[in-house]
Amino acid sequence: MYGGGSMGQRPIARRAGSAHRLPPAGGRPRALAVRLGAATTLTLAALGVVAACGTVGSIQLTVTTAADGRDAEVGDRICEMTAGAGDCSLRAAIDETNVAPFTTDRITIAPGVDPTLAIEGANEDANASGDLDVSGTVAILGCGATLDGARLDRVLDHHAGSLTIDHLRITGGEQSGDGPNEKSHPPFVPGNGGFGSGGGLRSRAPLTIADSTITDNRLLYVDVDGAGLDATGGPVHITRSTIRDNLMTGGAAAGAGLHAAGVADLSIVGSVIQGNRIQLESGGVDAWGGGIALDGSVATIDRTTITANVAGSSDGLGLGGGLFARSSTATITRSTLSDDRSNDIGTQEIESQGGSLVIESSTIVNEADNITIEASNASIRSSTTIGRCLGTVVSGGWNVGGPGTIACGITQPTDLAVADLLLGALAANGGPTPTHLPLAGSPLLDRIPVGTAGTCAVATTDQRGEPRPAGPSCDVGAVERQPSDPP
Repeated sequence: MYGGGSMGQRPIARRAGSAHRLPPAGGRPRALAVRLGAATTLTLAALGVVAACGTVGSIQLTVTTAADGRDAEVGDRICEMTAGAGDCSLRAAIDETNVAPFTTDRITIAPGVDPTLAIEGANEDANASGDLDVSGTVAILGCGATLDGARLDRVLDHHAGSLTIDHLRITGGEQSGDGPNEKSHPPFVPGNGGFGSGGGLRSRAPLTIADSTITDNRLLYVDVDGAGLDATGGPVHITRSTIRDNLMTGGAAAGAGLHAAGVADLSIVGSVIQGNRIQLESGGVDAWGGGIALDGSVATIDRTTITANVAGSSDGLGLGGGLFARSSTATITRSTLSDDRSNDIGTQEIESQGGSLVIESSTIVNEADNITIEASNASIRSSTTIGRCLGTVVSGGWNVGGPGTIACGITQPTDLAVADLLLGALAANGGPTPTHLPLAGSPLLDRIPVGTAGTCAVATTDQRGEPRPAGPSCDVGAVERQPSDPP
């Protein structure tokens, strides 16, 4: 916790009369997942959702209702809130998978079902109320569903086991920090959010997120981290996903989109981190990482766009609008950082303190009179920048700096400073993420000879997944212009 706050771990309490137990020998087959009546069971294949939404794990449960409720008999491998009714809620399904933490289970949300939390009572860890508490090894296959926290608590709290989230939208989570900030918020009301980090999802164990969205979650007051996602431990792998429009208020806040502390293996691939915001209160101080905040972590960011994130407001201190890294190792490849804002010295895309920062084949642009990178130990290669750099930014060659580029690794014979990059606006140019497309005649085109070690040595792809090189040589930055691209 950046601001000195802490979260105590609470003992896990169990609901009276719901002892966790395994099925007896010779009991129900593990493939039988949903009971529709007192004497009727169906396999998932009969429900017609397995092929569309994922393969069967050791236990497969199907969520059939958006309602919120506990499982009728935890441990019987049947998901239903009412015995014999077959009304399987997501909370009830998690009750079942939590009792067998060493198996790999799957929960499928049936098409058309959008679970919404409805049981008030934050800050308990037994899945009885508030957020959904996950402690088993499980994959939640959303099939495009929306999971709404309804501002009761954070949405998901991942304590143990490996959690996979696939094709799921997580929204409506809310947590509060160290108490009311009377300058702009009403007094804290117990049950309306709770103390701690992770507005959408808090994870303390291995986590995989694929083809999913974490959006419109909130952390209110001070000493909180990760309005969208707060992760420790890990590893954490995020692919083809979006973390956007999450909000933090108060101060001593880090990572409005994503906060990772002590994560030794964090990867973000083919994803978008956009529009996340730390809004400091009047006189508030300290906002780190509007998009992403890393603390003592090792991160790889590839083929990803980080844009329009904000760390801090006009009257508070903010660092790293797009990315803040402290005592971390961060590697950024084939990625775009654009128009992120902070309030340290003007506007700042990246702030890296200690550790190391490596940038390769990426596009990092801001306004010409603002800070693009401030780092204590950074290297940049085959990339394009607009804006100033502060600290130590060492060139690995083949960089092109645009307007206002000062001290951004434009020091090698192969580097180039130009008045106009001829770079298009951030837009959908193909591929899973928005990018800046070099226009026809751009000085970024065909600069790096084929065979150049590390940057154009072998055939590869750009941020969009398009072939690189597309011409006689490789282009500089995240995007390789193709013959089929518009002028």
